Amino acid sequence: MNRKQYGLVVVLAIVAGLAGGGISSQFFTEQYVFAEKSPSHKKVVRSEKFELVDNTGTTRGSLGVFKDTVSLLLCDKNQRGRFLVLVEEHGATLCLLDKNAKSWVSLSEVPSSFFAHSLTFFDEKHARIKIGMLQTGNPALELMDYPLDVAKGKPEGRKIDLTLLDDDALGMRLRDRNGNQAMVAVTSAGPVLSVFNEIGKQGAWIGTAPNGNTALSINDMNGKQRAVLKVNTTGNPSLWMLDENGNSAWSAP
Repeated sequence: MNRKQYGLVVVLAIVAGLAGGGISSQFFTEQYVFAEKSPSHKKVVRSEKFELVDNTGTTRGSLGVFKDTVSLLLCDKNQRGRFLVLVEEHGATLCLLDKNAKSWVSLSEVPSSFFAHSLTFFDEKHARIKIGMLQTGNPALELMDYPLDVAKGKPEGRKIDLTLLDDDALGMRLRDRNGNQAMVAVTSAGPVLSVFNEIGKQGAWIGTAPNGNTALSINDMNGKQRAVLKVNTTGNPSLWMLDENGNSAWSAP
């Protein structure tokens, strides 16, 4: 091969290399553009229930809708529910569950007769502590031993309520298993202690007024005032006996 032939071979090799590079570059570029234009995965999946399983096929969680309630349940490796979220018409509830799938802590915004929002702690059988906000927006604390099936209509247990009331007042209520109650309220008008029978009627109260008077009122089983003992600021006592209509039947002095 002479020098002229060798030079021709080199030129052809360079041209072939450039052409090959251009073709390969065009191939990969088109392949990349094609990959970009390929259909993506679906962004929305619709179903009434989803289940999460581990690599052994064991169900570890579920998300579903039952009637008007949406629930999210997460389980341990033994398929015992340990974390539960419920979203209902009137609010949401979050529960931490023990190994027996019983709630030991719950956070709820479902309104009750007393609380608007609450955090509740349970033992194995009873609700024991509840902290929350009342319907009026005032904070409250409950200590109790409610049976877990109280919602089924069984009587509630013992309870102590401590509440910050409006106008800088503080209230506390104590109740036994039979429904008998005692209430203490400390207000700007003075402290008052009231006791109630098992049917919710006030049996008696004792309190002081801003002017310094102290009074004791005793009621019958229906909550009607029947006797009043008062000591005024000068220390003079007075006593009234009342009939069932609230009229004075006897008094002294």
